[in-house]
Amino acid sequence: MQAVAWRTQTENKEEFNYRLQVEGIQGKRIKNRVLKSFENWNSTGEGFSSKKECILIFTRTFDTAKSWLRWARGFPYELVELKKDGTPKSIKFNGAKKSKKQEI
Repeated sequence: MQAVAWRTQTENKEEFNYRLQVEGIQGKRIKNRVLKSFENWNSTGEGFSSKKECILIFTRTFDTAKSWLRWARGFPYELVELKKDGTPKSIKFNGAKKSKKQEI
């Protein structure tokens, strides 16, 4: 399971709106765990990959860039933040090197 996040543009430049897509969710039990861990996010989309794995999309507004980074560094799974052009940012989050035992 991995997650990809990107900042969305709004009229208010001081808001930090992020969308986060979680991929590779296998089975209803794991999906329910993911949904529970994102209770303070808004669920904005759901779909399936060609491997029949569930994909979930969430949205949340952060007060500051620091609050986003603090949350992202505490995220327990692999997380990549994308730039506006779709390339990954060079920020390393804590979840990037977790063992398979720590996956959901």
